[in-house]
Amino acid sequence: MRDNRQTRLLALGTAAALTLAACGGGGSTAGVVTQPDVATPRASGATPQRTPKETDPPGVHKASPQTVAVITAWANTLRAGHVRKAATFFDLPVVVQNAGPAVRLTTKNDVLAFNRTLPCGAHVVRTIAGDRYTVATFVLTERPGSPGCGATGKLAATAFLLRHGKISEWRRVLVPPPLGPGESVQTPEQAT
Repeated sequence: MRDNRQTRLLALGTAAALTLAACGGGGSTAGVVTQPDVATPRASGATPQRTPKETDPPGVHKASPQTVAVITAWANTLRAGHVRKAATFFDLPVVVQNAGPAVRLTTKNDVLAFNRTLPCGAHVVRTIAGDRYTVATFVLTERPGSPGCGATGKLAATAFLLRHGKISEWRRVLVPPPLGPGESVQTPEQAT
């Protein structure tokens, strides 16, 4: 693993997300990082807009259209309740991490089971990219076939890495600024 600022920031964000998720208890929202006082496009009627560059975390840029297309297609498919089809957007092997340690999935059945464990559907509202990962911020929704989301209208974010046009890493992270708690997370350079 490369030791650069973007990797350290992503690792810090992942650790913080897992810490927050662990504090939230069990149930269907475990692993969902929510932002309670954020107006969502669905709740407020507002249209999502690209934020100015000065509000983006350091070292990020616009995500590639191809990557965004794969993430959006996966999210739309899962939100529609087509779990088996959603699983086809994942490459093998794939690393997934949702409120726990990273897990390497090596079979189609494992990937299908992982997608079934996701209780919510999601609308992509923002994407940003770093050197390695693309982070998508979602507004969570109910989805057919799920016992219930429990976090409808809340924000969640996932870091994606694609290989051969398919998802090879799926890691829950904090919602990036300006939608998420950027000031509450210190980078190693800021900590004293």
